[in-house]
Amino acid sequence: MGSLNAFFSSQRYLLLIILAGGFLLFFRIGDRALYSKDEGRYAEIPREMVEMRDYVTPRLNYVLYFEKPALSYWLTAGSYRLFGVNEGAARFPLSALGLLTLVATFVFGRRLFGERPGFIGAMVLLMTIGFFLVSRFLVIDGPFTFFFAVSLFCFLDGWMNDRPASMRGFYVFMGLAVLTKGLIGVVLPGLIILCWAAVARERLSLRRMRIPSGAALFLLVTAPWFVAVTLKHPSFFDFFFIREHFMRYLTPIAQREEPFYYFLIVGAVFFLPWTLLIPAFVKQAWSDSDPRRRKTLAFLHCWWAVVIVFFSLSKSKLPPYILPMTPPLAMIAGVYLSDFYSQLSGMRYIRKSLLLFTAVIACLIPYILWEFVTSLKTDADAPLVFPHAIALITLFTLLAAAIAVILRIWKKTGNAPSRRLRAAPFIAFVMLFMFGYAVIILAMERMNTSQSARDLAMAIRNSSPAKSVVCAYGGYERWSDCAFYLKQRITVVGDNAGELTFGRDADPAGNKPYFISLDEFKELARRDDPVYMLIKKNGFSEISGELPPMTVLAETPKGLVITNKMD
Repeated sequence: MGSLNAFFSSQRYLLLIILAGGFLLFFRIGDRALYSKDEGRYAEIPREMVEMRDYVTPRLNYVLYFEKPALSYWLTAGSYRLFGVNEGAARFPLSALGLLTLVATFVFGRRLFGERPGFIGAMVLLMTIGFFLVSRFLVIDGPFTFFFAVSLFCFLDGWMNDRPASMRGFYVFMGLAVLTKGLIGVVLPGLIILCWAAVARERLSLRRMRIPSGAALFLLVTAPWFVAVTLKHPSFFDFFFIREHFMRYLTPIAQREEPFYYFLIVGAVFFLPWTLLIPAFVKQAWSDSDPRRRKTLAFLHCWWAVVIVFFSLSKSKLPPYILPMTPPLAMIAGVYLSDFYSQLSGMRYIRKSLLLFTAVIACLIPYILWEFVTSLKTDADAPLVFPHAIALITLFTLLAAAIAVILRIWKKTGNAPSRRLRAAPFIAFVMLFMFGYAVIILAMERMNTSQSARDLAMAIRNSSPAKSVVCAYGGYERWSDCAFYLKQRITVVGDNAGELTFGRDADPAGNKPYFISLDEFKELARRDDPVYMLIKKNGFSEISGELPPMTVLAETPKGLVITNKMD
C-alpha cells in the first residue's frame, strides 16, 4: 500500500509540473513575431534545410553556416514538417525541451533526495527568470541546457545509486549536448566531475564510470554527423573546431568581450528571485549531517560554480551562455525549501536573505526610476517594458518583505505553524509568478514592431507578390527574420558580411551576386525591376543623399524598407 501511495503521489507532482510548465512555456508561443538576429537566424537555418532537403549542411541565407552543430536545427526542421513553417513551430522544440528539463529535474531530484525536494526544485526552476525567458526564446542554449543537465543528472544518479543505465545515459546525453553546441558539451561535464572529485575527495573509478562502453555510445551519437559534414565540406573542421571553439574562447574574435564579473551579474539576474538564497545554500551544504547528501549537494554546487567560472574566462560572452547553471541551483533550492517545509530548518537564513533582497531593491528604486524616465526619450520599448517591470518588482518586493515578517513572527512566538501554513509562502510565489509571466508574455508581443522585421517583410510581400530583389544594408544579422518571412535570399549590401563571411568566401563566384557594394545597389535601383532595401534608420540618414530616388515603403521604430518602385 505504501508503494502504491508513493506512486500516486509522484504522479500528482508530475502532473502539476506538466500543467504549470506547459502553460507558461507554451502559452501563445506562436503569437509573438520572431525577434531579429537570434530568433530569425535559428528559425531560418532549419527552414532552408527543409526547403533544400539537405540535413547535413547548415546554411544561413543559403550560404554555409558552421558556427553550431545540427541537432537543434533538426528538431526545428522536424517541427516544420509537422506543423508548417511558422513562429509556433519554430519555438515548439524549445518549449518542449524546457518542459522536459523540468520533468528531468523532478525525476532525478526524486531519486537523489526524495519526491518533495524534486517537485519543489522543478517548480523553482520554472519560476527562475532566466530559465523561463530562454525556454521561450529561440536560441540553442535552451536545448543545450536540457541535454547537458540530463547528462550530469544521469552521471550523479549512476554514481551515487550505482545505476548502470543512468551511467550509459550520461554518455548518450553528453553526445547530444555536443551535437547541440559543440565541444563544451563534453568539456564542461569533465571539468565539473573532476572538480567534484577533488572537493569531495571522491576516487573516480574507470570501471564504475564504464568509460570504454560509454565512449562507444558517445561516438555512436556524435561521429556520424561530424564525419558526414567534414567529408562533404573539408573546410568545416578548421572553422568549427579551431575558430569557433578555441579562437572564440581564447581571443576576442567574436567581438563579444565583457568584463570578468559579467556572468556574476547575469547569473544573479537569471536565478531571480532565488539569487539571495544562494549564500544560505552554500553554507548549509557543508554543514549537512548526512554524508551521502552532502556529497550529492557538493556535486551540484561544483556544477553551477564551474559553469560560471568557465564562461567568465571566455573572451566571448552572451547572457544565455549561463543558463546551464540554473538546474543544479534549482535542485539545491528544492532540497532546502523542502527541509524548511518539513522541519522549519534554515528559517533564519531564508529570512535574512528575504530582508536583504528587500533592502537591495529599495536601494535600486532611484536608479530604476531614473532609467525609466531617461529611456522614455531614447528607447521605443521603454514604455512597453518598464511599467510592467516596475509593477512586478514592487509586488515581489512586498511579498518578500511580508514573508520575512511572517518568518520573524513564527520564530519569535516559538509556535510551529501547520505544514499547510508553511507552504503558503511558496504557493504565493508560484501564483505571483504565474500572473507575472503571463504579463511578460503579453508585453513581449507588444514589442513586435521594434524587435522584429516581420512588418517590413509583409510590406514587401504586399507590394510585390512575385519575388523581387531584397537587399539589406549594414549587415545581414539584423534582418535574418525578414528572410524567414519572405522565404527568399537576401542580398547583402556593403562590406559587412558579418557571420556570413565564411559562407560567402567558401563559394566566391556563386555568392558574388548576393554580396554587392553600395555602388552596385545603385545600379540595381536605377533599373525598372522593383528593388527593396532593409536599412536601419540611422543608416538611411547616412546614405540617403547617395541613392537614386527611393520611396519609404514601411517603417518600424528602428528600421525602414525603401524601394525604387514609386507607384
